[in-house]
Amino acid sequence: MDTGSPIEARIASSGFVYFFVAFFVVAAIILAVLYFLYLKYKAFIKSKQWIEANKNRKTKFSDVRKIAHEANLDSIEKKLLWSICKTHHARNIQFSYRSENEMQNLFKSEFQRMNLQNPRNEEKISVLFSLRYKLEKLYDRKHSITSTKYLRPGQQIRVLDEKHIPHDATVQKNTPEGFYVEISAELKNFKPKPLSKFMINFSSATGMLYQCVVIAARYEDIPNGKELLLITHSSTLKLIQKRMTKRQGTTIECLFSAVKEVKSGRKTKFEVQQKKYTGTFIDISAGGCKISCGLPISKNQYIQLYFKLPGIIEHQAQGLIIKSKKSVDEKTFVLYIKFTDINIAARNDIYAAIYDYF
Repeated sequence: MDTGSPIEARIASSGFVYFFVAFFVVAAIILAVLYFLYLKYKAFIKSKQWIEANKNRKTKFSDVRKIAHEANLDSIEKKLLWSICKTHHARNIQFSYRSENEMQNLFKSEFQRMNLQNPRNEEKISVLFSLRYKLEKLYDRKHSITSTKYLRPGQQIRVLDEKHIPHDATVQKNTPEGFYVEISAELKNFKPKPLSKFMINFSSATGMLYQCVVIAARYEDIPNGKELLLITHSSTLKLIQKRMTKRQGTTIECLFSAVKEVKSGRKTKFEVQQKKYTGTFIDISAGGCKISCGLPISKNQYIQLYFKLPGIIEHQAQGLIIKSKKSVDEKTFVLYIKFTDINIAARNDIYAAIYDYF
């Protein structure tokens, strides 16, 4: 049977090849056009027009999904963030999380709504504070402090002497020339000589600890009889620690009792003693605290703390003294305490007090 001449076969074969060549050419053109459009889109979403159009709209779930990825939120935190944004009609969370005022108002409103529930859902409130802190850390990661020019008046710093013993100081003002700290009673124990180098460290709002070497420029007297030290700026900041919990300075009074360890076989019981002593919080977090008291209690001892934060019921927490030192006034002692037994309601109320949500 005749299947056609060789010429016809070659023509058919050539047509097949031309078809595939044309197909690949068209596909390449389409891909090139799509890639060009993609580049145009990427450029557009980085433009001022796109940013202005999107930063003031309400939050979408896609916005929450992107922030959840960047902030390493778990599924429960992501779900709560979406619920908060919907309930309070939050502005695009991709932009609003960068505003301290907006986040303060948003989370304070949600906490106060949760706080009205009877009984309170302590687990959900705990997730609220975990979520808030992760958003703060995300902002910190994207806006790392690169210079002491960002120190704020009133911010606490620690001046380290030759033996790396810290001396607390407070930033009084920040100028292009440098920043000023007041020579406090504690800092008088270590007064850097003019033009000498020394080390300082300080924490950001979320507890990220920075350290750097600075130079003492000069001392200046001020009208109230006090003395200021001008310290030159440094741009060689080193991130040396990230706190796991947010911490806040305070002067709230507390009570505490000694805790006796009683071993029974392999088990250890903790017996709280009846006598109570007075103390004052220097700072507090959900993980521990620092208190001032008149007793020279050594480290590695347990104590029971009783405290009442503003507008909150009295709470208790048990902790281990991990460090003890004499204060500058030589009359009181500072105890560094790590909480070993604290309930979730107390932790939540500590966070609420730190964030000023009450």
